[in-house]
Amino acid sequence: RPEYGIRFLLCVSAKAMSAHSADGWYKTHITGSDGVWVGDGISEQYLMKPSKMSNSLYAEVPNHFGYLLRRGRPVLVRLIEGRRKEGEQ
Repeated sequence: RPEYGIRFLLCVSAKAMSAHSADGWYKTHITGSDGVWVGDGISEQYLMKPSKMSNSLYAEVPNHFGYLLRRGRPVLVRLIEGRRKEGEQ
C-alpha cells in the first residue's frame, strides 16, 4: 500500500544491487541506513551502512538469520521462512 512507503529491492548479491545504485529511483527512495540484509556479509559490502561496525557484524550468522537496519543500527534477526506445499513450484 502506498501510504506505508514500503519499497522492496531484492538482489542476489551486493554486486547486483550496486548496478541499481545510480538509478534515479534508487537515489530517491533508498537511504542505505534502513533495510534487511539476509545472511552473512553485511560487513563486506558498501550499499547498506551500519552506523557502527562491531566484531559481531564480521561473524557468520546461522541459517535463516540476517540484519535489520533502522537508521543504521543493525539488529540480528531471525527471518521467516516459507515452505512450499507439495506440487508447488
